[in-house]
Amino acid sequence: MLRRLWISPAVGLLLLGCSTTTELKTRITHPPVELLTAKPLIVQPTDPESESAADLVRQLLQENGYVIRQDTEVTGALLEAFGTPQVQPNGDSALLRVRARLSAPKHSSRLDSRQVSLTSCNYLREQDPCDSRRATLRVATHTVTRQGSVEMTLEEAGRPPRTLTTDYTAATHGVVPALPAGEVLQQMRQALQRLLGDALKRQEEVATGMEVDRLAADMIALGLYEAATVRLQDHESDLATRLYALGYIEEQRRDLSGAVRYYREGVLSGEHVELFDAAIARI
Repeated sequence: MLRRLWISPAVGLLLLGCSTTTELKTRITHPPVELLTAKPLIVQPTDPESESAADLVRQLLQENGYVIRQDTEVTGALLEAFGTPQVQPNGDSALLRVRARLSAPKHSSRLDSRQVSLTSCNYLREQDPCDSRRATLRVATHTVTRQGSVEMTLEEAGRPPRTLTTDYTAATHGVVPALPAGEVLQQMRQALQRLLGDALKRQEEVATGMEVDRLAADMIALGLYEAATVRLQDHESDLATRLYALGYIEEQRRDLSGAVRYYREGVLSGEHVELFDAAIARI
């Protein structure tokens, strides 16, 4: 089936432009080393203070392929109008209770000083128009710090409860500092990523050793897959490199059958056979 591809004039000029090359680097996603659970999860905060942490946990697990079911206790009030107190999960599920704590802000200050030179000039004077003198500049730097912790307890039938805990620190510095909620959430997310570690997908950048058109590589990195495909077909003369790059594009678009087709053609080309075999094996 033919597909109509619309490309803006600016992109069209780029596609027709001169070609320089760079090494083709691919970003490969590896599955979790050990699943937190194979069952669908209900993520439940233990109290209102833990709701933000529970939202982060849900988001992080969903991004890594876990099935998250609706929290039956939190949604109860929303469902009252429909004559049911809660949504009952279909089938077996695991319950992940999330408890988060955040300390009160801790303030500290540090006074720094350094020598500076102050100059004043009057260019109406014919001689020595500038006068200089040494001075001491004193700056007070204030720091706001908050300590946080997250505890997760996994409960599933037939297994003892499993508890995971992590701590984190969020801090900001300045003359009049303020600690935004976004900084706390960012540090909490990083702590959760470290805590869950092997239970999450892992990304790895792989150098292929292939030289590819630089503009096509930039388009792939930006997710401009249609434009990159056109650029590769018009400017990439090396068959093995073109096939591997096109296969990688289809892999990123989740068209796995299309990716395998390109990789198999690459094997038949007789070049970089091990690289093509590894790509087929990971799919």
